[in-house]
Amino acid sequence: MKEDRHFTRRKFMAATSAAIATPAVMNIAGAVPEARAEAKSYNFVEKKECDLVVLGGGGSGMIAAVRAAQLSGKKVIVLEKAAFLGGGMRTARTVRTFRSKWQQKRNLPDHFTGYANLKMDYALWMLDPKLLENCMLATGQFFDWLCEMEGAEFEKQFVEGKYVMGDSEFEPIGPQILDTGMSGKTFGGIVVGIMKEKANKHGVEVLTKHPVVDVEVQNGKIVAAIAKSEKGYVRVACKACVMATGSWICNEDVCKKYVPDYWAVKEDTMMGAMDWQIGRSQAGHTNMNYTGDGIPLAEKVGAFLDYSSFCIRLLGPMAMGMGGAAGTMADSPFVMTVNLNGKRYCCEPIAHLGSIDGAHLQVKQPHARGLSIFDRNVLEAALADQKNRTLRAGSGSDMPEMALSGTVDEIIESLKKGGKSGGAPQGAPGGSQGAPGGGQGGPGGGAPGGGQPQGTAPGQGAPGGAPGGQGGGTPGGQMGGSTVPSSYWADTLEELADKMGVDKKAFLETVKQYNEYCAQGSDMELFKDKKYLVPINKGPFFAATSAFNHDRAFGGVKVNPDMQAYKADRKSVVEGLWVTGDFSTGRHTAFNGHKRQAINDLSWAFSSGFLAGNSAADYLKKV
Repeated sequence: MKEDRHFTRRKFMAATSAAIATPAVMNIAGAVPEARAEAKSYNFVEKKECDLVVLGGGGSGMIAAVRAAQLSGKKVIVLEKAAFLGGGMRTARTVRTFRSKWQQKRNLPDHFTGYANLKMDYALWMLDPKLLENCMLATGQFFDWLCEMEGAEFEKQFVEGKYVMGDSEFEPIGPQILDTGMSGKTFGGIVVGIMKEKANKHGVEVLTKHPVVDVEVQNGKIVAAIAKSEKGYVRVACKACVMATGSWICNEDVCKKYVPDYWAVKEDTMMGAMDWQIGRSQAGHTNMNYTGDGIPLAEKVGAFLDYSSFCIRLLGPMAMGMGGAAGTMADSPFVMTVNLNGKRYCCEPIAHLGSIDGAHLQVKQPHARGLSIFDRNVLEAALADQKNRTLRAGSGSDMPEMALSGTVDEIIESLKKGGKSGGAPQGAPGGSQGAPGGGQGGPGGGAPGGGQPQGTAPGQGAPGGAPGGQGGGTPGGQMGGSTVPSSYWADTLEELADKMGVDKKAFLETVKQYNEYCAQGSDMELFKDKKYLVPINKGPFFAATSAFNHDRAFGGVKVNPDMQAYKADRKSVVEGLWVTGDFSTGRHTAFNGHKRQAINDLSWAFSSGFLAGNSAADYLKKV
């Protein structure tokens, strides 16, 4: 179960940096009130007909469109609200692939059943085993399909590797693209490029800047989609429909109802306000276009919207000063962690809950912020523990590995300067926060399928100004996004409280009580193991700041193993309707908002689009 709970800072940075660079779909119409309103008439400027209409030209939608057109020879139209195709897939990098011919030719180990069993246990067997089987097999079938279309040379650009955030013993070794940086080619970008080319070959008509605002339903089936182009309303009659409309994270009403903890602190992520600035520039996980456009459409046709699966994959707690000594200490079991109320809220380190589950506790704190307090005593204990691992030998702990370097005095001086001691600093010490990087740039350019748009990636701005004075902090925030300092220091606890902005009286009382627990050898408040109880009473005093991040919103229409949309009875399906990508529910479940997924997002986009294309083609041959 470790893969979905723990991953290293490097893996986290790799995943979130790709997400930040992700180009988005342009939302011309915004939310779609038309579909919820009473039946209305439109003055159409154009009418079209097709066999299959695909709502959304993101990655999974394009895969479904091309696959269905290729297998059936029928007319397919894609309605895309952006001026370009591919959505979030364009910069997605890493996948899981099972039982492909590519893997078999290399005699790579087959972990199919072990992986499937592990993930079903993790989801408490709340998922459909047949759906997981189909999904996993489809990852290999999809890659085989790419190789068949592209030829032998295509295979040579891939190397053997594992999904970057996976660490279970059953992780498949499969085809991966070497990480070539934020402006280089990506697995997802390559696929998008191929789908664009094949769509043209198989006569798939792609209409960009055509957001779908309504559907016509007859006898429980979608018979037409209504898009709003720059010239006016366009009616597209159809015999079948694939809904690939994406996330709902920018739908305020939905978020307030289903993810209220996140919505309350949505601008307190590691990226800070820049998270939403990037979203307004059509990129990142808070893309302004992710407004849940498919929700009213699915409701209108009678599909089962599984609202219990609606969730945001929260990530954290993550230390603001990733890589430095402060960030290392934030994950140490010897620290005492408080919130802005000056109170402890979990047995330290919070990171022991994992970089997924721990975030759900983090967002419940004021401004989702944690402050890990330590002093000379704690640093000495952490260094001693680092040299003598017998304290945790055999414990099975998943806590991050310590990475301090130098003597205590050297580390203290480094912390005061905001510099590194065991990793690269997050930015120059003290001073003001560096300006964000260059503009997002246009959607074009780059490797096949579109690489990173030109211009400095969002959040990669230059570090802040000159070193601060006594008690200064390091400007924090992953990717330089947040203006909250990554760490603080002071000669007294009172001064530290002032710099952190916590409730001073409560904080001083918390430290006093904590030190009493240390003296007693028993933490009667949060039950920390006594071997990690070290009094905080020998200055200078430090605080390492932690926050959270997220991996966008998930959940939507419940689908069967062929990606067909279930009706409300969850047994029968809506005729002629398939749902793919982030708006389909089938590969994950949510427990009190905690996402437990069986397979990662890019692999799901590949497999769900591929399966939907197969099934839709079979259906079209019959009608």
